[in-house]
Amino acid sequence: MLDPRTKKLADILVNFSVGLKPGENILIESIGENDELLRALIDTVYAAGGKPFVWRDDNRTRRSLMMGASEEQLKIMAGNDGALMKQMQAYIGVRGSDNSSELSDVPSEQNALYQKVYWNKVHSEIRVNDTKWVVLRYPSPAMAQQARMSTDAFEDFYFDVCTLD
Repeated sequence: MLDPRTKKLADILVNFSVGLKPGENILIESIGENDELLRALIDTVYAAGGKPFVWRDDNRTRRSLMMGASEEQLKIMAGNDGALMKQMQAYIGVRGSDNSSELSDVPSEQNALYQKVYWNKVHSEIRVNDTKWVVLRYPSPAMAQQARMSTDAFEDFYFDVCTLD
């Protein structure tokens, strides 16, 4: 059963944060374990008359990719993902990693290459400038641990803050 707080958060993100209009395309990028919110966002987008598109990722996979990615490979990825991003009017990014340090050992030169060739092209140049967007972290045991709280108490705190009227 869907947590009503998740449904309320999805409604706020779609209808207030990005102000999705009927007929608009929205890319929802889910990194980590955010399945409940992802499904709620998709349902809310359809209810608002929008067309949802989804990217799913996790930082362990992204780490593996970044460790050996070549500039040529990143240019192809940026071209493909940038072409999709250009067709979006809105973007919601949800991050909910089990390990907030997952990318910490990617060599600095690989991270810089990824940022320059892929991230800047797709996100900084296209998404930030051309879409209505919002990015948020979704509560996870790792976030609760960082806050020195139980998972349940942290989720209560998170939803109280994120769904405040």
